[in-house]
Amino acid sequence: NIEFKTLALQNANENDYEGISAIFCTSVEHIPHNIIQDMINKKDKDCWVVLQSTNMPHKTHINPHSTYKDLEKSFRWPNDDNMFWSPDFANSQSNGEWNRHMVIAR
Repeated sequence: NIEFKTLALQNANENDYEGISAIFCTSVEHIPHNIIQDMINKKDKDCWVVLQSTNMPHKTHINPHSTYKDLEKSFRWPNDDNMFWSPDFANSQSNGEWNRHMVIAR
């Protein structure tokens, strides 16, 4: 019973996130930071969030991250006492000259 939903992040309101159990954003480097932070702020507390980014230089990469730690710390997490990520998984994969980063948390 999986239902896929695509949200226009810049137009999404809090009601659009009700009942969603997981959010996947595999192109953080292409999306302004404030839009992703807004998504995190609106999600239910038990909703999983998967974020991927890269350090690959490209003219369309407006929100790149040097390391997975950089990706972790770049967003404030409302469910964490420290107001920063408390990830269940965080790592990077080398692709030669650049890295792909992933963070998974609630």
